[in-house]
Amino acid sequence: MILIEDILLLHEKSIIDFGGAAGIRDLEMLESAIARPYQIFDA
Repeated sequence: MILIEDILLLHEKSIIDFGGAAGIRDLEMLESAIARPYQIFDA
């Protein structure tokens, strides 16, 4: 599973390379999006 720290690091590097606003608007939504592919509904 990809870690939130990895996503934040990639975001920071992307801002340096391409510009943009620093920071994350909603950390909980980001965590939810990362976890979504790992949810099980019919086990």
